Amino acid sequence: MAILGLTGEWSGSGQFSCAPELACRIAGQMLLSDYPAVNEEVLDVVSEVANMIIGNIKNTLELRLGPMGLSTPTVVSGSDFDARIAGNPERVAVPFQCGGDSMTVQVVLARTATSGRAKARRSTTQVTVPARTA
Repeated sequence: MAILGLTGEWSGSGQFSCAPELACRIAGQMLLSDYPAVNEEVLDVVSEVANMIIGNIKNTLELRLGPMGLSTPTVVSGSDFDARIAGNPERVAVPFQCGGDSMTVQVVLARTATSGRAKARRSTTQVTVPARTA
């Protein structure tokens, strides 16, 4: 799983997660090598794929929500962890299937403080991002 922070008038995070087998296959395709198990190179590829996907989502969101910043990806690996989002905000999660393996892209956004206000006012919205065709 790779998580990237989104900042601006709207802030939150984007997440890309996939099965270890799929991560190894993606790394193999990107780096033209064989990866039988998750290692540092596979985790670097997961980070880069997340950066590309969430970065493109951010660019599309900016058309409606204004300028946003994107953090460096944080990668979490293993099977014994639980990821939670504080406050149970609205989220959009899209699952994908790829050759029998699964991956998910998730975005969570909340409106942050507006300029001139001392206390943050938070609300949520759902934004539809149009799918691109190849």
